[in-house]
Amino acid sequence: MLAAATRSSRIFSRLTGLPRKHVNYLGIDIGVDRCKIATFSHAHVGEDPVSSQTPIAWTANWEFGIPVDPSVAPPSNWIDLLVNQLSERLPRCVDGDRNLCNISLPLPWVHYQISSRSDLDLARRQCNEMFENSLLKSAAFLRHWQAGSESDSLVVAATAEQAATRIAQVVADTGYEVKSLLPHGVALIHSANALTQLQPSAIVLLESTGSMVSVVERTACGLTRLLPPCPVPTDRLPSIVELEPWLHEIANETEASFRYASRLRGQLNAEAPVLICGSLAEIHGVDRALANCMTRPIATWRYVGRQRPQTCSDALVIDQNSDAASAVALSLAYAAIDSGDAAMDGKEKA
Repeated sequence: MLAAATRSSRIFSRLTGLPRKHVNYLGIDIGVDRCKIATFSHAHVGEDPVSSQTPIAWTANWEFGIPVDPSVAPPSNWIDLLVNQLSERLPRCVDGDRNLCNISLPLPWVHYQISSRSDLDLARRQCNEMFENSLLKSAAFLRHWQAGSESDSLVVAATAEQAATRIAQVVADTGYEVKSLLPHGVALIHSANALTQLQPSAIVLLESTGSMVSVVERTACGLTRLLPPCPVPTDRLPSIVELEPWLHEIANETEASFRYASRLRGQLNAEAPVLICGSLAEIHGVDRALANCMTRPIATWRYVGRQRPQTCSDALVIDQNSDAASAVALSLAYAAIDSGDAAMDGKEKA
C-alpha cells in the first residue's frame, strides 16, 4: 500500500508539473466501477493562496477502476470496498500544497424526488426509511433546491448519511480539504458556461451505470430526474446501433422533463442546447441520434480551456479528447473555486 501511495504521489506531481505551495482545486467523481479526478491549479501568491488572481488551468486528470461488476448485484461490503480503494489509490498530496475538493457519489447511491417545502419532513422520513432498508443501511442525508421559479416545489436529493460521511472522511484523511458532496447536476450546471462557453437549457449525463437529466433554472440547477438505465452490457463500449432504442427513450424522458419544468417556471428557452456528457456521450452518433428525436439542439460537452493534461489511468487506451467523460470531475473541480478567486486559462471567469 505504501509503495502504491508513493507511486501515486510521484505520478501526480509529474502530471501537474507544479512546484510546491500551490492551491489545487479537485473534483472527485466516484462512479460505480471507476473514479475520475480532475484538477485545476494556480500558483501560491501572497499570504492567502486561495485569493490569488493568477490564472488557473486544467493540470491533471486521474482515473482508476473500482473492483465492482455493475452487471450484477453490488456486494454487501460495497462501502468498505470503496473506502479502501480511495484510501489506497487517491493521488497523494504534495507537502505544502492546499487541495480543495468537491465529491460526487455513485449515481445509484442518490435518490431524487419532488417535494413541497411544507412536506420536507415527510420526504426526509421517506428517504430515511428507504436508505435504512437498502444495502447502505443508513439514515438519509438530504440536500434540496428550488425546482422552478413559479412554484414552491423543491428537488430533494438524498443519499446514505453514513456512506457519505465515510467517503468524505477517507478523502480528508488523504490530505484533501473537502468542501462539499455535490449532486451531479448541481456541479454540471454551475460550471457549464465557464468550462464550455455554452448556456444550456439542460444537461444530460449518459453513463452505462446510470444516467440523469437536470434542467437549468435561470442559471442554477432545477428539476433533476434519473433516466432509464442503459440496457447494453457494461463490459464494453456499445455501438450507436445498440444504443439507438435506448437513446430514443432518453430523448422522450428529457422532453417530458422540459414539459414538467415549464409548469414549474413558465416557458423555457427552446433554442438553448441540451448539453450531453458522460462516457456514452462520446460515442460517435449519440448526439445526432438524440437530435433526431428532440426539438432542441444537442451539444456534446467540450472543455474550452487552452491547457489540458495527459490522463493517468489503469486503462490501456485513453482518448485524450474525451472531455465529456470527464465533465463531472471537471465541473466538481471548478465548483471548488470560490467565486472571484481566479481567472481561467487567462480568460475572465463567466
